[in-house]
Amino acid sequence: MQSFSFQSHNLVVDYISFKFQEFHDITKKQIASYLCKIGFNVSQQSGKLAKPFQEFISFNQENKYQALFVNEAPYWCGTVLHFQGKNAAIFYRLAQQGFIDWTLFSSASLGRFDLYYNRDNQKQDKLSNTQFLQNCFSQLNSRNTNVSLEKNSKGFILKIGKKINKN
Repeated sequence: MQSFSFQSHNLVVDYISFKFQEFHDITKKQIASYLCKIGFNVSQQSGKLAKPFQEFISFNQENKYQALFVNEAPYWCGTVLHFQGKNAAIFYRLAQQGFIDWTLFSSASLGRFDLYYNRDNQKQDKLSNTQFLQNCFSQLNSRNTNVSLEKNSKGFILKIGKKINKN
């Protein structure tokens, strides 16, 4: 039996967030300190400000990765911890390798987990990115899957599934 991995299917982790409903500063500092020890500089910002500013909680100039706490986001009453882009990929790799102390995240719920399909072999398949996404959309839509294809300023986004808010 062949094992499945994101990498074996050209999927890359692009975004991870954790939601903390009730979150104390001591817990935030413990998580920030821990993340700093494993290579992440950690900052925070308020989500209620029109032009939020970031301030570091834990910083080491040798660290190469970033994590961000957003307090009192307009869409969430609580605190959200974000890992974006390569930072999410590194956090996921550390989790796979067993380096994450999940006891620090015991009061959190997984907020978001985004993947993207890496098309490094695009020259072999001769499809443009737009054609590729439109073909994926057509195939998924024909199977009555909850799917949408949206265009934004950065390009197209293929959304599969539905986020259900239980509140």
